[in-house]
Amino acid sequence: AGLFQHNLGVHAGEGRGRVESNDFGMMYLGRKRLTPMGLFDDFEPQDFNRTGPRRSVGAAYAFVNGAQGAKSILDGGPAIATYNHHNATIDALFKVRGFSTEAAFHFREGGEQFRPFAEVGRGDYVQPGCLLPGMPVGLAARWGQVMPAESSALSAKTEVGPALSYYMNGARNKMKLQADYFRSWGDEPSPGENQVRVQLQAMLWHRQKNNSPLNAPSSPTVR
Repeated sequence: AGLFQHNLGVHAGEGRGRVESNDFGMMYLGRKRLTPMGLFDDFEPQDFNRTGPRRSVGAAYAFVNGAQGAKSILDGGPAIATYNHHNATIDALFKVRGFSTEAAFHFREGGEQFRPFAEVGRGDYVQPGCLLPGMPVGLAARWGQVMPAESSALSAKTEVGPALSYYMNGARNKMKLQADYFRSWGDEPSPGENQVRVQLQAMLWHRQKNNSPLNAPSSPTVR
């Protein structure tokens, strides 16, 4: 509670969907968050409560020792290769009266000896959004970019586009129908790509604390 919140963690670091342990390489992470206008649920970017201004700023660092994949804790590298990855993020969220804006920056470095296979570089995005007055409908727009480090296997990509979301029966993000469109392009001369998507999001579990301002479900947004 208070202005600052802290998180520390030590994880197996074997990646998503793995049950075996090949070595004792671990993932170590820490995060510090500042909420200068009071504690609120900044895991939910939409401003469903439509109250006064709230703001959070966070920074985190994670070290992955002996990752089995080129994407840090995801598969994709040579079977004989392991990667040490440094990951750092900075994020911010502002909400007021149904309007919200979120932004984040991510940086990954490491795997120098396998740089042609390792996906390292930086990524960032900005996403403003709003809830329509008196309606369970949200509008959002997003700009995002991924920039690879020199000689990295990561591909450059920029995307921009809008999204329309309908939150069913007051369920917020627990039951949401969403349509979005994104235009994306890389660093090579090309006409780019168009993506149109319609998805139904259903959450069977959400975090809730009674008698706490953190009583709303956690969920990702547009993407």
